[in-house]
Order: sequence, then structure tokens, then C-alpha cells
Amino acid sequence: MYLNGFGVPQDYTEAVKWIRLASEQGFSDAQNNIGVIYANGEGFAQDLGTAFMWASISHSNGLEQDEALAEQIMQYLSIFQTAAPPVSPDVAPTIVRVSPRSRNT
Repeated sequence: MYLNGFGVPQDYTEAVKWIRLASEQGFSDAQNNIGVIYANGEGFAQDLGTAFMWASISHSNGLEQDEALAEQIMQYLSIFQTAAPPVSPDVAPTIVRVSPRSRNT
């Protein structure tokens, strides 16, 4: 809604806020969306490390298309960025496990 401005003014900050909340709840489509947003730098600075993290999490939650996204992003990252993606300790346990809310369960 906010990402594309459907029914509301386009607002990337608000879009990322809501997509991040859904991502942290384990929704693989939202994890994919936020990975793409960070990869493209839509509305703010590009962050390939965070994009790689979300694409990897989404893929582990059953969204096969994110394997290709993660591999594509990995070409632009150093070995250190792909070895330890920046995951907040309070969020990691809930989003890294395969979620029952994943698309392909």
C-alpha cells in the first residue's frame, strides 16, 4: 500500500515499517519484499548486507526465488558481509527458523 502509493501517498519509510513487522513475524513474502527494497535502495540508501540477510531468511522459509536473489547480491558483497549478516539478537531467533507462516509449508 505505502510502497506503491495505493490509496495513500507513497511513503517508503512507512512501507518499510510495516513490511519489517510482517517480516519479523515470519511472513516469507514480506521477507522477500524487504530484501528487494534494501537491494534496490528504494526510498533510502542501498544496503546489500541487509538485503542478503532478508533474502537468505526468506529462502530458508520456503521462498525459492530468494535463492537467486541472495546469490545475485552475494556477488557484490565481501566474504565478511555474507558470513555474518547483521541480525539483531532479539529478532534473530524468531525470523531465522522456518516459520509456519511461510508460503510453501
